[in-house]
Amino acid sequence: MQSDAGKTKILAAVKNHLKPGGKFLSHEMVVRSNESEVRQSLSQTIRVNANPLTIEQWSTVCQEAGLTIQQQQTGVMGLLCLGQMVRDEGLLGMVKIAWNIVINPNLRQRILQMRRNFQQQRNNIGYIVFISSASS
Repeated sequence: MQSDAGKTKILAAVKNHLKPGGKFLSHEMVVRSNESEVRQSLSQTIRVNANPLTIEQWSTVCQEAGLTIQQQQTGVMGLLCLGQMVRDEGLLGMVKIAWNIVINPNLRQRILQMRRNFQQQRNNIGYIVFISSASS
């Protein structure tokens, strides 16, 4: 959840650490529409300066960092969706997460608020996965 300049700086550092011919894989949040509303809503809910980028903006920050996106895929964001969490964390991992949510009221309130926000913004946000390499 960095600023555009922060994202560029991080990606430039990644580029500088790539071996010749090396590739970098990243999975990020993408905003599809209503950018200002989405950023404000996410920032208030998750309590950090959430700054998801559009697909075009991800391409730009990569270029500014000296990276070329070779391949990308976008889709529906599955954060805090039960089925996706089980796939990502495994059944035991999900049980541990659920237990922590059950026993911690503050955590439960925050997680449920985040989930509601993600559901409300589901048409405006998603994910992007991209493979990039150092620009020639």
